[in-house]
Amino acid sequence: MSKAGIPQLKNLFLYYCKHGGSSKGMREIITTLPAFQQTHPHLTVEARSGDGSHPYLKAEYITGYSKVISVRNYTPEQIQWYMSFLRDSHGGKSYTWTKDRLKTIRPSIQGQWNPYLDLSETK
Repeated sequence: MSKAGIPQLKNLFLYYCKHGGSSKGMREIITTLPAFQQTHPHLTVEARSGDGSHPYLKAEYITGYSKVISVRNYTPEQIQWYMSFLRDSHGGKSYTWTKDRLKTIRPSIQGQWNPYLDLSETK
């Protein structure tokens, strides 16, 4: 994702293990990295190996924020989807909205306010 034409993702790191079974999908996708780099020239893509560690993706944004996603036992297609997800993210804090956005210990006896409430009848 870009804001005002400026891509937000600066660096994308792929961490994997050279011999671990959970890194199989990551080892397969590393062969497609040059093509991914050519289609996104503003982006620095690096593959780093670490023995005995599970694979994960780490994205660093120009805002200074970074996101880490574990891709343990994922297929190359799933990893490609997460790479695109990180590329299209805005680089800010992730928010998780619950069903009820209003949380309170003591709910109102009169009921929750809504914009269609007619207060002219209360006078």
